[in-house]
Amino acid sequence: MIQCSHVSKSYDLKGVKVPFLKDLPVTSSKIEVLRDVTFSISEKVNCVVGPNGSGKTTLIKILSGQEEADSGEVLINGYSLLKERDKAVKSMSVLMDREFLDSFSTVKENVDFALKVTGADKSYTLELIKLLGLEKYLNFKVPYLSKGNTRKLSLLLALMLKRPVLLLDEPTNGIDFQTRRVIWDILSKFGRSSTVLMTTHQVDDIESVCERIFLLVGGTVREVDKETFNAIMNNFVVISKGNEKSLVRKEDIQAYLKDDVEVRKPTLADVILYIENSTNETNS
Repeated sequence: MIQCSHVSKSYDLKGVKVPFLKDLPVTSSKIEVLRDVTFSISEKVNCVVGPNGSGKTTLIKILSGQEEADSGEVLINGYSLLKERDKAVKSMSVLMDREFLDSFSTVKENVDFALKVTGADKSYTLELIKLLGLEKYLNFKVPYLSKGNTRKLSLLLALMLKRPVLLLDEPTNGIDFQTRRVIWDILSKFGRSSTVLMTTHQVDDIESVCERIFLLVGGTVREVDKETFNAIMNNFVVISKGNEKSLVRKEDIQAYLKDDVEVRKPTLADVILYIENSTNETNS
């Protein structure tokens, strides 16, 4: 279980330029990345989505204890990160968006070291190696792996621990579609008895494995009903003409085809923008 209560986080931007965070609230020389974030999740596969720079990685860092929030509290498997940090950290495994591997060692040496330090189940680890297609790369040193295989190795090191809470930042980034299907199956099984929280930019991740969806925009988090998400993906298309684009219902598409337009399936960014605009119209 993960319980996140009224968590806020700001960074001091004095003399620092961060153009990709331009949409977040700025107060004097500080930028507010997370604002009063509150949610509770137990088991299942839960996904956090949002634009680039919306604070998804910051949220994972705070939940995993890599960074401290300015205010609020986080409980991991019932343990407070502030008061029972060791117990909380030992209850979770984490995959960040950057790789933290021993680049001077082979895949096998990285795995063997992790097995020795953590006492993880070796037979289960070998099963994961096969599922992720890493057997033929065991003797490769990390710098000689492709981006996708490097990501698989990092994911393997997180999955092999089989801990109650699994935090994953962009776990399928750079991984081929066939292996992504395998990862979806692994995460679905994890979600039956463990709490999985992952960030993603991939629509098919959400459609295939995510059971609950949380939208992080403007520093705040709110849950989006998956049926609503699926309805947008299944019933809408994007009509583009020059620099202008619109999300329209499929049954209304004929009215637009008389012009020179491009028609495509919505991306995750399109869906997020549509949901935000709909929310703003409802609140105005």
